[in-house]
Amino acid sequence: YVVKVPEGTDENELSAFLMATGDYEYAEPNWILYPADTTPNDPLFGSSWQHSRIDSAAAWDLITGSSDIIVAVCDNGHGTFVAGCAAAIGNNGTGVVGAGWNLKIMPIRVTDNTDGTANPFDLTQGAVWAAEHGAQIINVSFSGGTSQANQAAALEVKAAGGLMFWAAGNDNSLLPDVERPDYVIVASTTSSDTKSGFSNYGPPVDVAAPGSGVRSTRRGGSYGTGSGTSYASPIAAGVGAMIFAANPD
Repeated sequence: YVVKVPEGTDENELSAFLMATGDYEYAEPNWILYPADTTPNDPLFGSSWQHSRIDSAAAWDLITGSSDIIVAVCDNGHGTFVAGCAAAIGNNGTGVVGAGWNLKIMPIRVTDNTDGTANPFDLTQGAVWAAEHGAQIINVSFSGGTSQANQAAALEVKAAGGLMFWAAGNDNSLLPDVERPDYVIVASTTSSDTKSGFSNYGPPVDVAAPGSGVRSTRRGGSYGTGSGTSYASPIAAGVGAMIFAANPD
């Protein structure tokens, strides 16, 4: 039988009262229960160490994403790897899986340069455009993460209902002691939860995420591993998208 807990008491007090009568074999709360670690059938999931380190499977017990949530990737050629870190489709029996399974990806092309470089204005304007066109999460995997222009753009992104993530950079440098409260600067860690040797660090860094030898999607339909805060940032951004999916408010 399931009984309601009377006002003025709680489930533990009621259980103790019932057991004290001697009439019951057991009396336990009728909790909400969840599956035990949702494991996708993607063949490269097991070799993608980032998921075991950030307990992805436990999060997927609660939610695997939402098609209402859009992750914008402000990028160029390596944007395919970046996008896969955040939102490669999960449980489809193919390749890898991102931090979120069922998210939408909005590609924002920020450069035509053959060397993959971009200028700050195009990056920030791309991020703002993405937020104004429905993206809740915007990832920028470029250097220059502590720029004051980024803070100004981040305020516009937040005003449009989004949140911007930016890679900390790969120079193994101490970043300047500046406040950048309205977007997330992401450093990189190893599978041992230590700072990646290349990762920038210091006061502006908000969070660190796996970025050494993580596995994701590559251009042309293949898969591989890569290292950089460029990949730590979208993993953190994917987690941010999952939070949006779980609680849009």
